[in-house]
Amino acid sequence: MKSFTLFTALCLCVQVTCAVEPVTAVVSDELLAKMTQASETDFSACFSAGVNQLLNTPDDAVRKQSIAKLAALLTKKETTLYGKYALLRMLTPYADQLDAEVVATCLADPMTRAQAMRILDAKGDKRGALTSLAPLPENASVKAYRAIQKDPKCFSTTIVAPDKKVREVAISCAESLQTSDLLEAYQKVSDRAAKVLILTALSTRKDKQCIPLFKQEAANTDEVFASVGLSGLISLATIEDIPFLLAALERSPDIALTARNVLISIADPKTEAMLLSAKMKRETQLDIIGDRDTPQAFDLLLPYTRKTEASEIRAAAWRNLRKVVTEAQVPALIAQLQEADDGDINPAEQTLLSAVKDMDPFKRDALVLATWQKASNKVTRGVMFSMMQRFKNPSFEPEFLKLIASENDLAQEALRTLCSYKPPSKTTLLALLAYTQDEKQQQTIAARLFLANSADTFALLQSVFDSPQSAVAKKLYLHLFDKQFEGLKIPPKSKKEKGVPKAVLDTIQKTATEIK
Repeated sequence: MKSFTLFTALCLCVQVTCAVEPVTAVVSDELLAKMTQASETDFSACFSAGVNQLLNTPDDAVRKQSIAKLAALLTKKETTLYGKYALLRMLTPYADQLDAEVVATCLADPMTRAQAMRILDAKGDKRGALTSLAPLPENASVKAYRAIQKDPKCFSTTIVAPDKKVREVAISCAESLQTSDLLEAYQKVSDRAAKVLILTALSTRKDKQCIPLFKQEAANTDEVFASVGLSGLISLATIEDIPFLLAALERSPDIALTARNVLISIADPKTEAMLLSAKMKRETQLDIIGDRDTPQAFDLLLPYTRKTEASEIRAAAWRNLRKVVTEAQVPALIAQLQEADDGDINPAEQTLLSAVKDMDPFKRDALVLATWQKASNKVTRGVMFSMMQRFKNPSFEPEFLKLIASENDLAQEALRTLCSYKPPSKTTLLALLAYTQDEKQQQTIAARLFLANSADTFALLQSVFDSPQSAVAKKLYLHLFDKQFEGLKIPPKSKKEKGVPKAVLDTIQKTATEIK
């Protein structure tokens, strides 16, 4: 026994001594190959794989080898731009291990420039200058980047350089420059393309220092400068600027659109009054007021839905009311239906739907029913009828039945709506069966019931077999059995679709046989 225990222990020792520790490899050749050929669709996969391999490398020396192998791909001509972008993204946390000259080769292309700059910035001082680095061989793009970071006044000469790549580097540096530096450069340069680039960079800043320049260029006869100048005034313009903004609405479509966006952004509550008093198309005024969506917008727009207004003005008012109406304004909106034009039932309904979209369904349907029962004019009745058709609350069924019995202009629509309930009440079903006058009409009602209720239609009809409408119910049961039963037996095409259980099919067939 002792000898067996000793032998076992010796075996374990041999296993431990001879065990081979896993060898951690540098970044895989497969990933290197994929990175070189990466397309737009491969970017995410390559980036994730690279990050995982670097993070899961426990040995610092091996990780450094991996980083060196990955960085070397940045200088290879065959490496795609998407591959270089993925490489720069994954190597950014290891900026201190990267050769600035290698990273600088990616400054020339817009896709990789920003990420390359982040790495270069991380290697420089807090302003992103590269002056702390040892002298490097410089291509034109690297030289331009260094010069601007060292002295912002170099921007005005770099932005007009003959080399397109140098100009691209310059404008990408604009974000790190002070507004005053860019304004100074704008005054210095005369090249049109350079001025447009600088003005565009300034227009994104929302800096009040730029307002005089933006106003100046907004009046420029050159539409490119005018459009960019106007865009710079978004969130900066005041009501004093409204007159020239209204004038800009009469210019080209691009300029008009930008001017409109500026008007929408003005925070002063007096803007609406100035717009409505201006000599311009009323529809345009209402569209801007709707887009501004201020607390007073609803009250300003509502009067323009009156039947006394021109059709195009009413259409604009309804259209913009949908943007601003809230649940609290539902009573005022319903009251306004009394003054609406008979042709505005559809836009009025769409506006009311916008108002009640967040309302409690029970509260909403009770309001619709009460309004319908009190309605005396065509628009209110038309809107409420459409709302009842849409929401199909059981409390609406008696109203639809009254319409069917009255044979008025809404009778057929009411009939179609009742057939679409899932399911209609027993009272409604009996009324529908009693309404049928001939075989064609009976089959139409049966088809509509089946369209809404499918296999449940058979149980629905069977529930009234003991009623005065038993004969019609059984007749329709057999009609649907002949027309639809085989289709119910077809298995569903996907797991999401629910087929009819065999027990239900058996019951339907058995009942049909009994009726026959």
